[in-house]
Amino acid sequence: MSNNTLTKSPADQIWESIKNMPINLFGLPNQFVSQHCAPVQVEPSKLYLVSRSSAFLPALETAIAPKYTVELADKWIIVQPAAVR
Repeated sequence: MSNNTLTKSPADQIWESIKNMPINLFGLPNQFVSQHCAPVQVEPSKLYLVSRSSAFLPALETAIAPKYTVELADKWIIVQPAAVR
């Protein structure tokens, strides 16, 4: 048994939990988050993504809500856990 989850940053943990989530994009079947974006290291507390298509953002928001929020900032998409209400 590995202790990898103990050494992963919050950004890595978010990526692991969303990368294989299915998305509805372009009416194509079998599309997943990881096919349309890639993580970049900016800071470890939030997940920063570079998207391959601007049309991806609404599909990402729908796929990961309500657990995570999505914010477009400069050239990145920032994903972080949703605030607990």
